[in-house]
Amino acid sequence: MELLGRCEEAERRVAELTKLLDEGSGQHNAEERHLGVAPLMDDKTVQTDDAAAEREAEAQLAAAGVELESLRCSLEEMSSQLACEVQARRDAEDSAAQAHEELSTVSEKLAEEVAHSSSLQQRIEQVQRDAGEALQHATSQLSQELEQLRRHMQEHELSLRRQLDDKDEALREAELSLLALKEDLEKEVAVRKAAEERCSKLAMELKDTAESASEAKRSLRDVQSCLEKANANLSDCREELAARELSHKAAMELVEAKEEELRCLQQSATGGDEPAADENHPRPTRRTTRASRATRTTSATRKEATDGDSDFRTPVRTQRPRRVKKSVAVSEDPLDDDDDVACRRSVLADGNSESSPLKRLGEMVVGMFSRSANDGATASTRKTRRHQLLPADQGFVEVEDEEPPPSARKTTGRRRAKH
Repeated sequence: MELLGRCEEAERRVAELTKLLDEGSGQHNAEERHLGVAPLMDDKTVQTDDAAAEREAEAQLAAAGVELESLRCSLEEMSSQLACEVQARRDAEDSAAQAHEELSTVSEKLAEEVAHSSSLQQRIEQVQRDAGEALQHATSQLSQELEQLRRHMQEHELSLRRQLDDKDEALREAELSLLALKEDLEKEVAVRKAAEERCSKLAMELKDTAESASEAKRSLRDVQSCLEKANANLSDCREELAARELSHKAAMELVEAKEEELRCLQQSATGGDEPAADENHPRPTRRTTRASRATRTTSATRKEATDGDSDFRTPVRTQRPRRVKKSVAVSEDPLDDDDDVACRRSVLADGNSESSPLKRLGEMVVGMFSRSANDGATASTRKTRRHQLLPADQGFVEVEDEEPPPSARKTTGRRRAKH
């Protein structure tokens, strides 16, 4: 753009020179008209001078054209180097063509002026010399500017090469980062595939767990129904045991009444000599009454055996039912049973807090089954042993050993000593 501006400035200078030539020719014509001086030379001399002037003007125009052509070549070379400034080059070419046209018009005017005046030739030559000097100065300035522009273009080319190297380096770094990203993407895809497989496995496990949970729920419902039936049976057994206990109490009262009546009959049979009541002697209880009754039965059987009875039966030793400890016995209070069940459940929950839900459910079901079976067996055994009435065998004979068997029931003192 600076070169085009300077070319325009050179064109303006050429236009100014042509304007000065026009003014000089006009002034010369005015002086000739004012003085009225006729040309002294003849026609041939004028023709030769005109031809010489024309040839000289043509030579000058040719020189100017050569210079303009060189300028145009330089402009074309610059336009080939600067593709982005094509429009500026075209403007420069248009301005050069306009200058050429103006120079042609100037040459025509000079040819016309040479025909009229030879004195103006010197001034024209002077003006041409000035124009040549101006053109030389302009060409030197243009050459300097072209050199500066060439240096500037070289620097710009170096900067562009540096930028290109930087871009190549950035491109290589981008390729490396792209490769790293591709590797990360492949790893992520592999991890995602593994996660999907794991999710599918977990879904299958969850499905199996749901199926097992549904089966456990069904089994739990079955267990609950069984437990309800067992509880109903247990309540029936409790009612039956309560009725048996009442009947046992009534039978024991009847036996005690019969024993009292028998004792009264024995006293009346012996003559009515009753010993004085000893306050320190304990009153016979149910336990002593049973023992005395067994002793009397044994003594009677011995007497009968000594008489030589042929129907003597072989004595059979039977052990009395042992008393169940209170710690083993099941409490008859349903509230106590509920407390024991809650305690067992809390212990079971604390023990199984770290296991899986399915395992805890199975252990709970097994514990409920075993607990219901044990509770039913313990309660039935205890109540049967304590409250069941044994039918009396009239022909049973109990033989006493030389050493009486140890008592099945332990007193409080013996129990404390044992513990």
